[in-house]
Amino acid sequence: MLGGCIISANYSMQATIYEKVRTLTYSGQINDCWSISNYGNNGIIDCNIATFASASFRLQAMTEIFGDKYKDLQFLKMSCGLLLPHTVRITNIVSKIDGAHLFTEPELAGNPDTWFNANGSSPIIDPFGKIEEYEITIHRAEVQSQQC
Repeated sequence: MLGGCIISANYSMQATIYEKVRTLTYSGQINDCWSISNYGNNGIIDCNIATFASASFRLQAMTEIFGDKYKDLQFLKMSCGLLLPHTVRITNIVSKIDGAHLFTEPELAGNPDTWFNANGSSPIIDPFGKIEEYEITIHRAEVQSQQC
């Protein structure tokens, strides 16, 4: 599969994938926690992240909404070789070249990595009908923590 090797060599970033783990306490309370997933190598996958360019967004990859609650939305496009469900979270996006953390929260103490929610995956098909990679639209999570 030469095409897959060429495509995977194109990935210049790595990201950590988390899945939701739901527990039930003795009192009946449901607790949600994020745990490193089984995708990739211990939750770490090779990928590329780019800004989302679309004419349907007012400010391209970022927009602000004012209403009952202020929302600062950031949309990105992630390309990888795995089909990811919309129930995962992505964080710790780093450059494979120098290990630089690419998306952080400068407003929070210690500048932690930004957490993103996945919106779903779309396959990218080559001219012969084979799936080469997947594109996942991700957006900045409202709550920036592991919640555990």
